[in-house]
Amino acid sequence: CFDDPLEDLRTAPRYRVRWRVEFDSGTGFTRNISASGALIETDVILHKGDAVRFAVKMPKTHDVATLLRCQGMVTRVDPLGEQWGVAVILDTIRFDV
Repeated sequence: CFDDPLEDLRTAPRYRVRWRVEFDSGTGFTRNISASGALIETDVILHKGDAVRFAVKMPKTHDVATLLRCQGMVTRVDPLGEQWGVAVILDTIRFDV
């Protein structure tokens, strides 16, 4: 499913991190993230081709919280039990400190 090397279209190194994700209509967690995309585990129902906006809460560094404000397009949605695995190509990433 998500670990199939034949379907790997990544253009930037991905990092396996579990950071909280907030959509307007729900929440989730990253499974991995890069400069060009993210894989998110969420209860939010999305469809391939949907435009999405979400915020990723990064861990505090030196007592400073960083929020990534992301915008992109859903490229794949797979069921994960009661959640969804949502792959997103990122168009915009903005750091808020």
